[in-house]
Amino acid sequence: MSAPTETLATDRPASRRSRWLWGAAALLAVMLAGLAVACGDDRTTAETPTVTPTATELSPTATEIPPTGTAADDSIGGRPPVLTVAAGQESMEAHLGSFCWNGLCADTFASITPVESLPAMGATELEAELAAETIAEGEVVAISTAELRSDPRENDLLAWTGGEEQRVDLPATADGGTLQVDISTLQPGQYVVTFLVYFEAGGSAFYSVVLDQGQ
Repeated sequence: MSAPTETLATDRPASRRSRWLWGAAALLAVMLAGLAVACGDDRTTAETPTVTPTATELSPTATEIPPTGTAADDSIGGRPPVLTVAAGQESMEAHLGSFCWNGLCADTFASITPVESLPAMGATELEAELAAETIAEGEVVAISTAELRSDPRENDLLAWTGGEEQRVDLPATADGGTLQVDISTLQPGQYVVTFLVYFEAGGSAFYSVVLDQGQ
């Protein structure tokens, strides 16, 4: 019988040592991974501080529309200049509606007019004059007040809505700072007349009055 070799006796202690070393290495790897995560969390926290917004950052910037003023006040640039409408010897300031002027735009939900109407007194033409500004072109429409709904507003104003299908386009010619409007085709009655004015310097605005064409 041949003598047994020492292979088994020699390999057994080596196998135990190998398993021990692998176990120690695995434990060390787990410890190092945990330490790396802990250090990483600390580093992330340090690099990303919490920032509390200031009162200025929390407050939105609001664009306020200046109140309606005189022609002198409007020359500051906050609103378009005043439009004065004349029929014969009678005249009145039209009320400003939606506009875009000097980078500021504002919208109104209706045609806004003074409560008081402008008597036409049989006139066949309106002359709308713009304060301190040149008119590039204009569009004018008239709608009978019988086709509209009016709602009282503050400061003796009326808001007119509806009636778009009953609008009458009126011929208008721009001449410098004035707009000549032909109203000869209007039947007797009251009308909301709205002027859309395009300014030579840029921008546009709506103005409205109630015109009384008589009975």
